[in-house]
Amino acid sequence: NAETIARMGLITLNTGIEIDVYGNVNSSHISGSRVVNGIGGGANFAQNAGLSVILLPSTGKSGAISTIVPMVSHQDICEHDVDVIITEHGVADLRGLDDTERADAIIRHCTAGAYQAQLEAYVQKARTTCGGHHPQLPQEAFAWHRRLAEQGSMLETQS
Repeated sequence: NAETIARMGLITLNTGIEIDVYGNVNSSHISGSRVVNGIGGGANFAQNAGLSVILLPSTGKSGAISTIVPMVSHQDICEHDVDVIITEHGVADLRGLDDTERADAIIRHCTAGAYQAQLEAYVQKARTTCGGHHPQLPQEAFAWHRRLAEQGSMLETQS
């Protein structure tokens, strides 16, 4: 019962494979298509929590993969059900923030340094190009996963 859980002040701790700049979580699919595990009720716990916390490392594969991406390749937990994100770099408290403020907090507090400029550039371009409450550029967002598949890293190569 959601009312009982709310009175208990339930704090849930979940993890993910990747999280996007707005707080959507992919906890079950590698690159959006390969299932690595079931969600195990993570979305239910996040929805009913008094405080929903997502914990994950900021990178994988020795820095070749950023777990903070422009857009998740599969969504198990939506941004509205995530209150706090924690990586080894810090804590982003997302409560009460709109989507653009959430993006700024996640990039500033949780993203590995090597990926911060890339994410900031993506968010700025999305805001300028399409605007709106939740600006996204899907082709550019998923270029991160394409780079990983083709080059072995999500980092942009320097020309």
